[in-house]
Amino acid sequence: MNECRSDWVFAHPPDCLGTCRMIWRLIFALAHYGGLCVPSELLPPEWANIHWDKQLFIVRSPKTEHHDGKGLRLVPIFPELQRYLQDAFEQAESGQRYIVTRYRYTNQNLRTQLTRFI
Repeated sequence: MNECRSDWVFAHPPDCLGTCRMIWRLIFALAHYGGLCVPSELLPPEWANIHWDKQLFIVRSPKTEHHDGKGLRLVPIFPELQRYLQDAFEQAESGQRYIVTRYRYTNQNLRTQLTRFI
């Protein structure tokens, strides 16, 4: 393990996320447990891309889509991630297309807010 990065590696979300709004818990879970890049991979996923029965979802990678075979990837839905996705799915409005409905613009600085929570 790279010791200089050990402060950023933790198995469970910080305790402070329990007090955050659901959207921030979801964003953190997608980034941490799903390995999604924020914000580029966070915005494209749609509910139609989730395959609950196979425990995976499809993520479009805008930064690498110009390389052959690198535009999409399959992300496993680990149990740690599933509870956040399930909560968001249950609270989603009928016909809602995107998983993350807020912060839809890539120029919004999500990293600063996430760092404040940590």
